[in-house]
Amino acid sequence: MSSKHSRLSLKERIQIETLLNEKKSKAYIAKILNRSRSTITREINKWITCPEDKYDAELAYWHAKDDYLNKRNLDKISTYNRLKIFVYKGLLKDGRQNKFLVVLNYYSLITQLCQFHMKLFINIYIQGLKLL
Repeated sequence: MSSKHSRLSLKERIQIETLLNEKKSKAYIAKILNRSRSTITREINKWITCPEDKYDAELAYWHAKDDYLNKRNLDKISTYNRLKIFVYKGLLKDGRQNKFLVVLNYYSLITQLCQFHMKLFINIYIQGLKLL
């Protein structure tokens, strides 16, 4: 455990995902990554809220990076972290990953995240209408 605080990298998150799939404990994962047990526990508990949830390293990394970049200019969806996670998880269910990644890659180039979130909500609304 280093004295300097640093964010979890994508590589560390992939290791967490792999070790969780191998049914390793949070304490064991913390020891392997040389991180505090509370850091690992917080990261896992943020994404696994019910037993059927699975930890997704790439989604967690993208969300953390997005959260860090927008810390000073929060919009409505970023203000409510649980809402943001719920929206992202909903978009990744039922084989919608490709559509989500296409939208995500397109809008990551645009600096105004307000437009991204507006389009995101429109897509969620349209998907909901198609399911009815």
